[in-house]
Amino acid sequence: MSETENPVGPFRSWVGAAIAGGLGLFFYGFFQLLAGQFAVAKVLPNPLANRLAALVRSALLAVAAGGTMVFGIIALGLVLLGLQKVLMGDRQNPQA
Repeated sequence: MSETENPVGPFRSWVGAAIAGGLGLFFYGFFQLLAGQFAVAKVLPNPLANRLAALVRSALLAVAAGGTMVFGIIALGLVLLGLQKVLMGDRQNPQA
């Protein structure tokens, strides 16, 4: 590792985990808001409009659920990386 490179430390990992966790919580709240609003949505008289509305609802819920999952996994990984850095220290692997 060169001297100009900044290694990732536990504090930096935990700050990233807090940011990713915040984004995950945002997407979770967005998911809850969408699910609540779609649950009380009125049924439209046109069958084609109903199908399109269901498609858009499903797509929006999938994006919100996916964002929640992705940012949650990223936050968990960064927390574990920070713990690994604390427990293992700054050991350098020998170059093979």
